[in-house]
Amino acid sequence: MIKSSVLYKNKNGNCYFFDIKKKKTTLCHPVLFWLIEKHEKGEDLGQWLENLGEESITLNNQMVSKETLWYYYERFLLLEKKGYFSQLDIEEKISITLSPDDVESAMVNTEDITFEVTDACNLNCEYCGYGRFYQNYDKRDCKMMDVRIAKNFLDYFSEKLNSSLNKSHKEKINIGFYGGEPLLNFSFIKEILEYVKKLDFLHNRVAFNMTTNGLLINKYMDFLADYNFSLLVSLDGNEFNNGYRVFNNGHSSFKQVYANLKLLKKKYPLYFDKKVNFNAVLHDKNSLSDINDFFNKEFSKSPHLSSLSVIGINQELKEEFKAMYRDIYKDLKSCQNRSNIEDQMFISLPHLKDLLRFFQTCSHFIFQDYNELFTSWEKVYHYPTGTCLPFGKRIFVTVNGKLLPCETIGQGNPLGQVTSEGVSIDFKKIADTYNKWYANIRKKCSSCYFSEMCDMCLYYLEDFPENYQCRQFANYKNFSQYLASKSEYLENNPQFYKKLLETV
Repeated sequence: MIKSSVLYKNKNGNCYFFDIKKKKTTLCHPVLFWLIEKHEKGEDLGQWLENLGEESITLNNQMVSKETLWYYYERFLLLEKKGYFSQLDIEEKISITLSPDDVESAMVNTEDITFEVTDACNLNCEYCGYGRFYQNYDKRDCKMMDVRIAKNFLDYFSEKLNSSLNKSHKEKINIGFYGGEPLLNFSFIKEILEYVKKLDFLHNRVAFNMTTNGLLINKYMDFLADYNFSLLVSLDGNEFNNGYRVFNNGHSSFKQVYANLKLLKKKYPLYFDKKVNFNAVLHDKNSLSDINDFFNKEFSKSPHLSSLSVIGINQELKEEFKAMYRDIYKDLKSCQNRSNIEDQMFISLPHLKDLLRFFQTCSHFIFQDYNELFTSWEKVYHYPTGTCLPFGKRIFVTVNGKLLPCETIGQGNPLGQVTSEGVSIDFKKIADTYNKWYANIRKKCSSCYFSEMCDMCLYYLEDFPENYQCRQFANYKNFSQYLASKSEYLENNPQFYKKLLETV
């Protein structure tokens, strides 16, 4: 059990309480706030007021009459009668378990199928997720994916999609290509696109996307534009900023990538404007100011921002990694042009993404879909942590045919296997595995005040499922401080409320 109502006061001096059950934030008069604090400490407010002999008391250097105290005590009783200041049984809220049917349905209604086209790359980036700093991936053998693996999975998926399990009619299915550098295996990509065109994805449209380092864009830009590919190009800024993205001989890749992007922009300006985006990784050779200035000046775009992954680090290289790592929020605080960066990069910044999460989970005025209009938040049950349902958002097929729920996690625990012979997925085994994980963490989650708004993935918990630690775990005090910081930020930056609701 945890307290459903959480009190907080921000640095602007304003008092609030947020009720987790009701998803309601209430601006609170200081006298009422003080009375609630006394109640939270176990004081019988009615008895205390009866025994109060003075006609007034001093509160925050101001005199408060007994009449005023009784007035706000009656407000407290009204709120208490309406269900505030009760206990919340988080363990019951996260008691549901995953069934094999849930897993199968999540897979059929996924948003994205991504193929690891090859584990080969024409770069040797210092911080690569498949490089020397990390230990949680399969050995890289410059392997090209067997096209039969991809076709077998697409056949399997197409059959499922054309069944009654498909609840995502008219929704778009994204088919992505990932690497290594996917354009090194262009013949595979071309053949799969032709194959997809022949498949009958009942009621569903198909779109294509690719993550690329940009070195081969000049060679294949006509094809990419013809098929309207959404491109995510990895680039960290100017030539110095991009210093970790090098060839095997250690030479910079910047000039070649930059020239290719300028050529693409010149030849296909509308395509470039609508479909080409960038991913910039923050590290010790760049800054948010560098990144923002470069992409605005050169491409009139704001890139997606990434921090170096802290999952699966080789402990022998931990200190070297720490020297390279930069925290996005800390870097932003040091920027002299912070307000401009926040305005221009906006949703790419982690604290603004966190603010959006705050809106979505701490306000009873925001609904994710039409059905939520008819559902009481108090009766909504969910799985422990913020882990996606297996395959619910993405199906990642590795170059070795392993099926994973995401490309950002380790490759040691696949949820299925695709070979040139067919597809092997045991939905019961997947459900049993996840339920075992949920059971292992449920007790800890049930005492966490972030439980109702958690976005922590089980795969990101170090040493899970044995001696894991959750970086997001919050007690009452931690959660109160979190809420105070968000309310203070909104009070000081009211323009972001409207911008987040209208932009995202």
